[in-house]
Amino acid sequence: MLWKHLRNKQLDGYRFRQQHGFGPYVLGFYCPSIRLCIELDGSVHDSAEQQQKDEERTEFLRQNRINVLRLRNEEVEEDVEGALEKIRRFIKGLEGASHPLAKVSGSDPQPPNLGGSETPQGFIFDYGGTLDTGGNHWGKVLWHAYERQRVPVSEQQFRDAYVHGERTLGRNPIIQPSFTFRQTLAEKLRLQLEYLHTVCDCPTETYASALLDDVYTQTQEHTRHSIEVLRQLKAQGKPMVLVSNFYGNVGVVLREFGFDGLFDSIVESAVVGVRKPDPRIFQLGVDALGLQPQEVVVVGDSIDKDIAPAHAIGCQTVWYEGEPWDASAAVDRTVPDLIINDLEQLL
Repeated sequence: MLWKHLRNKQLDGYRFRQQHGFGPYVLGFYCPSIRLCIELDGSVHDSAEQQQKDEERTEFLRQNRINVLRLRNEEVEEDVEGALEKIRRFIKGLEGASHPLAKVSGSDPQPPNLGGSETPQGFIFDYGGTLDTGGNHWGKVLWHAYERQRVPVSEQQFRDAYVHGERTLGRNPIIQPSFTFRQTLAEKLRLQLEYLHTVCDCPTETYASALLDDVYTQTQEHTRHSIEVLRQLKAQGKPMVLVSNFYGNVGVVLREFGFDGLFDSIVESAVVGVRKPDPRIFQLGVDALGLQPQEVVVVGDSIDKDIAPAHAIGCQTVWYEGEPWDASAAVDRTVPDLIINDLEQLL
């Protein structure tokens, strides 16, 4: 019943997602622009055991700067308008709050104020970790899938397997130019699980299919949202170029998810022979746009690989902030011109 009133921006223009995966959890209703999770609690949540689990879940979300509002099922069933007003009051409280979770953009987004003297004339987008994960590091996306599927390994064991897999792919031409993302993901998982099988006394390979379906479904959700935003930018007459460290198959992956026709040009590391964080790869993107660097906005999820090198050649920069690989690592938040947590904030 609540989704009927939240979908399609019906609540004051805020865009909510239903059953949104975040970390090891699936959030009932989630609004990315204000990092708000709404949960509906039934009688099962009255037990002490479940309340403890709910507290752990809420603490995890708060640590990741997500605000949580819990409503009782009966609140919605008996007085849905009252429940909606409660949500509005909670959002209003976020707008005026001073705590670190408060980060609210209005319901009618304005063009991003990048602080530069030049009006943006074109965009350069990163792909992996930006358009396909909602700004979240791919390592964390995969680890949370391992958690959801209850793969019996520790996070450190997974991290070692992830690094092993990425290095193996970097040294060997395993990913072919014809590979879809699903095929690419299957190879990544295969390498990780084979490594884990050697260090764990468990049949990790039996989880391959469930992990593949889990992560692929999440990726479809993120790419659908990215496409919606990119289409609106395209309709505004903004030319866009993709600049990505990839395996030579990014064109196939873009078609797989429906990005066809959105980018005026694609600059892929495996094709041009230059990899991020080398600023030259972004200069190739600027040249493809036919603009000056100061007229171009670069959007990416990595300060080191996207924002800093693009900034070095004079581009305006937008950091798409998500869950990092290393939460303890120091980040210079003064480098990007703008920080967002939803691509929609570019509109």
